[in-house]
Amino acid sequence: MKKITLAATILTLSLAVCFFAPVAVYADSTYEQNVCEGSGGTWSSGTCTTDDSMTVPEIIQTVANVFVFVIGAVSVIMIIVGGIRYAVSAGDQSAVTGAKNTIMYAIVGLAIAFASYAIVSFIIAQFS
Repeated sequence: MKKITLAATILTLSLAVCFFAPVAVYADSTYEQNVCEGSGGTWSSGTCTTDDSMTVPEIIQTVANVFVFVIGAVSVIMIIVGGIRYAVSAGDQSAVTGAKNTIMYAIVGLAIAFASYAIVSFIIAQFS
């Protein structure tokens, strides 16, 4: 039991060092300046000034990107859930049918999300 506690303590301390050491390394103010200038901003007197105004097509494109990301993540999760339901069904015909439907609807939802993204991107490209 003492070996397990010692191993857990060493693992916890090792993870803490791995997570907090990079923070100490990037505590330099030039890091903030590099990030500011790299994102298109202007660094002056310790303050980053950027032009954050977005046009309507950029906003629509950002919303479409978020939409496709969320739908993609949910679809992948549902495909995994459908696969687990299929594996656990143990030959029960109604459970197998439900699992197949879950997988099919997840794939259809993913296809619709990609098609809508393509349509939005095409329309934005035509107006830009």
